[in-house]
Amino acid sequence: MTIRSDLRAYLDRPWGDLAVETERHRAKTYREDPEWTWRTAAALREAVTAANPGWPTPADRDADLAHHLHLRSLLDRAAHAFARRRRAR
Repeated sequence: MTIRSDLRAYLDRPWGDLAVETERHRAKTYREDPEWTWRTAAALREAVTAANPGWPTPADRDADLAHHLHLRSLLDRAAHAFARRRRAR
């Protein structure tokens, strides 16, 4: 196989099917073991802090909070826009 044909084979994989199966797996896992999400997050945090003990820095935390607040404001704006559209009908 050539590099071009390898790339084409990779790109032609059924990525949509994979996404559907991934979501099914996540939903099943969450239904059967809701604590899995917390254990996974804790394991990821432990791995990151082992590799970078200074993480997150105060600046990282401040930036993260700023991003969360910005996202919240965008979600609030979207919710109000949808509510206005519903009332207008």
